[in-house]
Amino acid sequence: MRTMPSSTFEFNLIRTQDGAMLRTWLLRPHIAEWWGAVESIEDLHQQYVRGLDASSSRFDTAQAHVDQATAYIAKGCLAEALAAYEFVLVQERIPPIVITQAYLNLPWLVATRRLEASYDRALRVLEEYKGRLTFPVELFRWNAAKALILADRAPGSADVKECAAVALEAAAKTSSGLRYHSKLGLVGTEYRKVTDELEKLAT
Repeated sequence: MRTMPSSTFEFNLIRTQDGAMLRTWLLRPHIAEWWGAVESIEDLHQQYVRGLDASSSRFDTAQAHVDQATAYIAKGCLAEALAAYEFVLVQERIPPIVITQAYLNLPWLVATRRLEASYDRALRVLEEYKGRLTFPVELFRWNAAKALILADRAPGSADVKECAAVALEAAAKTSSGLRYHSKLGLVGTEYRKVTDELEKLAT
């Protein structure tokens, strides 16, 4: 098992050789302590994004910006996070197609942080990508985000209750439906706070 890189040089070397491993490190909760300050989380992602060159896959480029958005959210820079997701969505429209979770992350951020100025945009993204939903957690996040946004606009409406109910149904699933990966894509306990809110909206 690899240890954490011990220097900026090793960081840059691993960045060019193992983007997936680096992304895993960047998202670890203690990564800020490793680099010495919370502010360095964004710096790490910036280095990674800048380091992607023409030889990098378009998925690496898109996923790097998704990860950068995660860093922005950790710092409370929500506008920057939304901009990073928007960049990814543009990249996803360019053939050959790459797919990330930006289509769910953007409306989820807008809905859970009550970013009212971005409600219309979030709803448009949800509608545009609703055909992509595959796993229970994706169905949950899609419907939960829509329910939370609509609840702010039309409390108690039938659409709110329906979306909340569908999200809760997805959260209750114990199998993904895949024969050999039945636990893949299930709704985890990290969504408990949202499910509690959805239970109120569904009644």
